Amino acid sequence: MNIKTQSLIRLPKFLNAENLRGPVFYKDFIVMILLFVVFIPSSFNHDINIISLNVIIPLLFFYSIYKSSYLFGKFRAFRLFLVLFCWMLLSGIVATDTDLYLNEIKKILQCFMFIFVLIRFSRSNFRYIYYFYVLYIIKFIYIFYYAYQNGLFTVDVNSERFNLDELNANVFGYFGFFGLVGSFLLATYTQKLQKTFYNILFFIIFGLVITAGILAASRATLLISVIAFGLLMMIKYLYPITIRSLIPIVLMVLSMVFIGKNLDNTLQNSFVKGRFDTKEDSRFELLSKAFDVGKDNLVLGVGSGNFVLYNQTRQFSHNSFAELWANNGVVALILFVLILAHALKKIREYLKLGGNKKNALYFLVIWASYCVYNFFYVFYINFFMLAFIFLIMMHLEYLKIVRVSLIKKNQLSN
Repeated sequence: MNIKTQSLIRLPKFLNAENLRGPVFYKDFIVMILLFVVFIPSSFNHDINIISLNVIIPLLFFYSIYKSSYLFGKFRAFRLFLVLFCWMLLSGIVATDTDLYLNEIKKILQCFMFIFVLIRFSRSNFRYIYYFYVLYIIKFIYIFYYAYQNGLFTVDVNSERFNLDELNANVFGYFGFFGLVGSFLLATYTQKLQKTFYNILFFIIFGLVITAGILAASRATLLISVIAFGLLMMIKYLYPITIRSLIPIVLMVLSMVFIGKNLDNTLQNSFVKGRFDTKEDSRFELLSKAFDVGKDNLVLGVGSGNFVLYNQTRQFSHNSFAELWANNGVVALILFVLILAHALKKIREYLKLGGNKKNALYFLVIWASYCVYNFFYVFYINFFMLAFIFLIMMHLEYLKIVRVSLIKKNQLSN
């Protein structure tokens, strides 16, 4: 078998495992501190956030270009995103409101810079994959703590929902999902005590996500997190199916039925249940409007950020696909779908190299959940949200490199 080695990542000494090693803090102290500031302190501090967006991310971006400019053309998903960015720039020709257009272009530029930073550091040292997962986990815990300090548990679920200007149900949802996935993957790809720690953390985060989802009355948070959690647990304990594996899964199902029944009784007249029961949904109206606007402006759309001008509430569509369709036309939508599809291709490549089928199923569930979440919110305008799928792809790239090295090692030994 003729397989080219990829030596850009320094591989662990024992190549018979695909474990992620934790970051060595003293070696990359400055970079890790800067990334920590971008993720955590800037969350609810306006001044730090401005510094993060306008100083730290550009600084890390230009440093990454200086050290690894060749990576611009290395990854197909990133090349597709570069084309998407250029297409969104072009849509300014048809934009009615230039300020809205420039504001969205600025957000996409931030996404572009941050994703390249993530690719560069994850590619040059695989330990950064571990570190990025940890940062997503800490960010969600910090968000939950901030909400707790600002009256999260004082909410009467029967008549109101938790909501702040800087923190609402959507923020709980997607960062809860990222924290949940990050802790699960670290529990899967770390060793010994770390594995135990992240397994416990995984269940704790799931509990926090459900709590936040109920108190903030977030349907997407509850639906996607519960389904992703359930599927990951089923694969973990049921695949491959044995008599022994049925015991924990039966106990888990019984527990979930018991908890669900009690929650249903407790939340019978709650705000969140009312949102599930409602027949009129403003998001569906926004989705329909976005579809109509995109249909009438197939090529370039109405211009980046300009869809809000076409509905009375001045809201975006809460759907990545519909928003791109309306703002930037069919070409942008196809490019975004291709970016998401590239993660699926990475899973297939890993499997073709003899990768662990169970682990591949984990990534498949995570990929599918991420894609579904894009139907509930616009991910491509926030660098944290869009970067997460690139982080998953970098993890798969690392696993692929390990598999290639193992195959070459076996070939040489034979």
